[in-house]
Amino acid sequence: MANLRTISSSINASATVSVPKQPDNYQPFIYITAILRAGTITDLVTPTNTISLGGGGSVGPVAFPSPLQCSSFTAQFAGQVAYYVQ
Repeated sequence: MANLRTISSSINASATVSVPKQPDNYQPFIYITAILRAGTITDLVTPTNTISLGGGGSVGPVAFPSPLQCSSFTAQFAGQVAYYVQ
């Protein structure tokens, strides 16, 4: 059986969240665990694409059983997204 571990999430304080590459060229990622408030999320930069959630309306609230991996995103509202950086 797998051992579970807890990772603390942050809540976006501003609309745009990004993590820059580190000096050693390591790229940390943002892992979105939940959308806490209905709205759009745009410019979600994944390792392979740039996507938007809620294109024709809004998405959320929703918790993801497996987090969405990205290096940046723009939420419609501050306080809309729970995430952690690793």
